[in-house]
Amino acid sequence: MEKIPSFTRGGYMRKKIDRVMFVVFILLILYGILVQFSASGGKPFFKRHIFLLLLSIPVFLTGFFIRPRLLLFLSFPLYLGGMVLLIFPLIFSHGVKRWVSLGFFRFQPSEFMKVILIILLARLFAFGERKRLRAFLFPLVLSVLPFLLVAAEPDLGTSVVFILLFLGFLFFTGINVFQYFIYISPILAVLCAFHILSWIVFVLLFTVSAWLSKMRLREAVLLLLFNSLIGGSAPVLW
Repeated sequence: MEKIPSFTRGGYMRKKIDRVMFVVFILLILYGILVQFSASGGKPFFKRHIFLLLLSIPVFLTGFFIRPRLLLFLSFPLYLGGMVLLIFPLIFSHGVKRWVSLGFFRFQPSEFMKVILIILLARLFAFGERKRLRAFLFPLVLSVLPFLLVAAEPDLGTSVVFILLFLGFLFFTGINVFQYFIYISPILAVLCAFHILSWIVFVLLFTVSAWLSKMRLREAVLLLLFNSLIGGSAPVLW
C-alpha cells in the first residue's frame, strides 16, 4: 500500500500562498469579468457572474489550505460519491439529463467530477508503478467510467474532458513517445475503427511502438486483442 506523505501541523499552517498561483488566479478572474461583461453588457447574467465569483474566492482559499494528506485519503470516497451523482440525473431527470435539481438550486455533477478525478489521478500517478502497463489501466478505467456516463446525458463536449485529464497526467509521467502511444491505444482504437485504412495504420504503429518500447510479448498480444475488441464494437455501438 502506498505511503501518503505527512505534513507537520506547524509547518503546514505556516505555508504561504504560492504567489504565482495567486496572480494567475486573479488574472483569470479579471479576464472572465471582461469577457462576461462584453457578452452580456451588464445585464443580469453579469451580475450573477459577479455574485458567483464572490462566492468562489473563499472556496478557493479554503481549498488551498486543505491538507494534501486529507485530499488523498478522501480521493476514492469522493470518486464513488461523484459517480453516484452522475448516475442520478440519468435515472430521475427528463430531457437533457445533465442537472441535479434541489428545488431552489441546480448543479451539474460533471463539474464536481472533473475536480474529483484530478485529485484521484494525482494520487494514482504519484504513488503507482510507472514501468508496467497494468499500472495505467486502472486510472484509464476510472477516467472512462465518468466519460461514458456524461456522454450518455448526452454531453460529449464535457465527457471528453475526462479523457483529456487522463492523457495529461499520463504525459507528465515522463514516459517516452512509444510507451505513450501504447497506453492511449485503446482510445486510438475507437477513433481508428471507422475506416479500414486508418485501422491498418493503427495496428502497424502499435506493433512498432510495442517493439521499440520493449513491451512483453504477452502483454502486447493481449492489449492488441483488447483494442481489436473495443475497436470492432465502436462502429456498432456509436
